[in-house]
Amino acid sequence: MSTKLAIIYYSTYGTNHQMASIAAEAARAAGAEVRLLKAPETAPDEVIAGVDAWQAQAERTADIPTATAEDME
Repeated sequence: MSTKLAIIYYSTYGTNHQMASIAAEAARAAGAEVRLLKAPETAPDEVIAGVDAWQAQAERTADIPTATAEDME
């Protein structure tokens, strides 16, 4: 039975996203089944849009699913 791992992160500017991606790659290389998920954003869209680096990170990670309570099962 392989290890199932959910790596859930929050990253405003990208540092934590980078670290989570590195951890996911290492876990996959070790044979784990990995899901990379981001924590739900709580900041208003207009606040994110007002900070270029934050907006860029949101756009870069738009394809990463948001974690839900079911992901903890």
